[in-house]
Amino acid sequence: MVLVNFRITAHVSDTEDWAYQITHLLEGRAAALFVMLAGVGITLAKASASLMAKRALFLLAIGLLNLTIFKADILHYYGVYFLCAIPLMRLTERGLLISTGLIIAVSLMMLFGLNYEAGWNWETLEYTDFWTPQGFLRNLFSNGWHPVFPWLAFLACGWGAVRSPIRPPRSSSRCLAACGPSPSSRSAPRPR
Repeated sequence: MVLVNFRITAHVSDTEDWAYQITHLLEGRAAALFVMLAGVGITLAKASASLMAKRALFLLAIGLLNLTIFKADILHYYGVYFLCAIPLMRLTERGLLISTGLIIAVSLMMLFGLNYEAGWNWETLEYTDFWTPQGFLRNLFSNGWHPVFPWLAFLACGWGAVRSPIRPPRSSSRCLAACGPSPSSRSAPRPR
């Protein structure tokens, strides 16, 4: 993730270089995986809402400090993801699945309903009005590097993956039936 973000921020554009090709293959995938793993961590840690809020505010503060150096910071987004996750902590697996669907639906509505390019200078990858209230909220929730909508859905997916049962007996039986006869139901090989 560091390599990909460094390449973007440093404006590395030598497409013939082997290092560029490797980081290009990883682009965008590492961040989504780490947000899902954060959801897994939230579930396994079983933190209280107050502890989660403290962690979220710490990440938000560190991320905003890091933004003065590194424009593609993700830590402040994590802080907001964690704050947004607090109301989701008491949901059932079904409620979490519905919430994930709603997050994705809101993300699509924002993508088609709002100007995604607002605030961006695509040649320099600078966000012109980031430090204004309107620009900060727009960047944070809709068109930043890792906006809350849709990235909160990755967090919820990781969270839901840990909370949901991996193999309920009925689905295990169906999977085995779909794969073919079980070893015990096969006839013994005939001797030659």
